[in-house]
Amino acid sequence: MTTSRALRASSWSPIDGDAALRYPQVLALHILRRLEAFVSRGALPDYRPFRPLEPVVIGEAVKHSPTRQINIAFLQAFDFPWLQRQLGPLHVLDIGCGAGGYADRFLAADVASYHGVDVAARETWAAADASRVTFQTVECGKEPLTVPGRCNVVFSQSALEHIRWDLSLMEDVARHCRNAGHPVVQLHLVPAAASISLYGAHGWRVYAAAQVARLAAPFAQAQAPLQAQVRVYGMGNRRTRALQYRRFADNRLLRVLAEPFVPYRRDETASDRVAPDRAGPVDAHDADFLALVIATGLRLPETLVRGAG
Repeated sequence: MTTSRALRASSWSPIDGDAALRYPQVLALHILRRLEAFVSRGALPDYRPFRPLEPVVIGEAVKHSPTRQINIAFLQAFDFPWLQRQLGPLHVLDIGCGAGGYADRFLAADVASYHGVDVAARETWAAADASRVTFQTVECGKEPLTVPGRCNVVFSQSALEHIRWDLSLMEDVARHCRNAGHPVVQLHLVPAAASISLYGAHGWRVYAAAQVARLAAPFAQAQAPLQAQVRVYGMGNRRTRALQYRRFADNRLLRVLAEPFVPYRRDETASDRVAPDRAGPVDAHDADFLALVIATGLRLPETLVRGAG
């Protein structure tokens, strides 16, 4: 006999931005998403702005968008050696791993094992080193996720917004943290409310204070306290958004409508770069992306991320 699974989401957005949508649906998605973001404003737990150590640059030879550049810079600034000293050999679970592109990055950082999960298998999975890398097909949130018992690092990059029942997924991770018998550190990179216009119709949601609080709730429930510590880092700002709008927005109408709300300096857009000291968010509402860090069983150091204030 199987029991039904409770499906829970951190947001009430009813429209999947990844589906094939008509213009009226896209308009409704933007209105509902902005409304939800507005009513979800509040204080983020232990919030800290992140300033990249290098300029954010757009040019013909630059592969990544400004937002992805800052995400990569954040991961490079994250103190993974500290994790290894605290946790021992790192065993990584990558949620929404896609083709498994982050497997090589983690292996280069000398992790002991990498386990990627995604809704559909990819051809590239077969080429992975089976002694250290494994993959699994799971519709996270809707289907129960069994986290490998030795997993001590949970990671996701731009994945949670594509998972409708993201809170159910986090409850699966919380169950692992309760039963693992060792500390676990999570790092989730998610789009913030200011990024709504950057991507058009995209995923199920963006993350504001209310959504972040719901994601963290399973790790602080009174009936099974996990001694969890939650910290949020903000990434990107109106200047990096200006570069993204001017070079990457694929909807001309949205570009025209959004441009007045994205102030920019002529010297920055003329050179297609934003200096490091001008690339950090003024406050949480200015950030394009958030890095949600949840630690159970240990305390995070103040210096976990270089360039974070």
